[in-house]
Amino acid sequence: MRRCPTCGAKHIDGPYCRRCRTDLQQVIGIEQAAVRAQKQASRALARGHRHKARAFAEKACGLHRSDTSIAMRALVALSDGEFDLAFRLWLEIENDRAT
Repeated sequence: MRRCPTCGAKHIDGPYCRRCRTDLQQVIGIEQAAVRAQKQASRALARGHRHKARAFAEKACGLHRSDTSIAMRALVALSDGEFDLAFRLWLEIENDRAT
């Protein structure tokens, strides 16, 4: 998490926002679940289980739409031959970096 969803302060570390003291534990937990889903997608893809990889990558994006989760979804799309989707996802990452 880069910023507190309540006040927008830069989040450095810990379960609470340094500025407004919002409890961020649930948000952090969701982000951690997204990372686990990304890892599961990567393992499934490495084993050739493309359907499982797609499900995990979509779950990761649904939990936390980060550059990493989008990139994993794009990688799975490439492996499925969904080149248009992979390109749109890549553009989403590039547009996010530009802002």
